[in-house]
Amino acid sequence: MPQKIGIFDFNKAIIDATSDLVCAYKLNLAFYEALDDEGLHALKRTIKYIPND
Repeated sequence: MPQKIGIFDFNKAIIDATSDLVCAYKLNLAFYEALDDEGLHALKRTIKYIPND
């Protein structure tokens, strides 16, 4: 059975795997809003984690 991972950890894994291949990330605000405070916290952490270059 797959181990449960958090939203930010999932996003971090995607960013780490693709940051040298893409020029932007498009986050869906409605997805994070549906998860209340946990989702908005994960959204903020994800935005800060996305590289600027």
